[in-house]
Amino acid sequence: MNRYKKGLNTCNYIVEESKKLFYTKGYSKTTIQEICDNTNITLGNFTYYFKTKQDLLKRVYFDYLKDIENFVIENSEEYPDLFDKYLMVCMIYNYNIFSDKKISDFNYSIIKNDTIYNDVFLNLPAEDVRFACGNTDENLSKKELKLLYLSDLGTRKELTQYYAENEELFDSPLEFAAHMAEIESRIYKANDINVKERFLDNPDFVEKIKNSGVTLLTAPEVQ
Repeated sequence: MNRYKKGLNTCNYIVEESKKLFYTKGYSKTTIQEICDNTNITLGNFTYYFKTKQDLLKRVYFDYLKDIENFVIENSEEYPDLFDKYLMVCMIYNYNIFSDKKISDFNYSIIKNDTIYNDVFLNLPAEDVRFACGNTDENLSKKELKLLYLSDLGTRKELTQYYAENEELFDSPLEFAAHMAEIESRIYKANDINVKERFLDNPDFVEKIKNSGVTLLTAPEVQ
């Protein structure tokens, strides 16, 4: 195994093991030393790949977005429109987070901490998550794309916090995910989009969302 491939495998292993620790203990209570112990690496090895724990957190969220994007591309033959795919990304993103209490609590803790949230999400390269943040115009400048991304991001943050604090107002995480997708679509002036009719009334689509297998964090296997 060459050095590059070995390094890539080590980096990915750190990320996967961290997802298990974050799931079990949350972000703030998981230490870098615990991550090192679980992956059998030194602190120096960790900082070679991730300078800080927040850099690792950025990678966790970035991977989540890219995994959803890949799933949608592979499972959306009946939805050829790029904006439909964006709505699917939005719904899967939120449904999978709020369907698991531990992941929901983890995500809420990140949103409530402005310093961490801003560091993670404002520094995600918008041009690299072009598909996931809904941009359908390849001719947009980098500045325009950034402004769209920030508008989208602010909406996600406020609505996610509202849901976390008022879950009883919604019938299910899937219903909330549909509401969020519909509201976010208005940012892109797609006011004619009826998410419920297009997606929630389609049993095959609902099953795809529920069984996507994409997850922000990973529950440790029961021994």
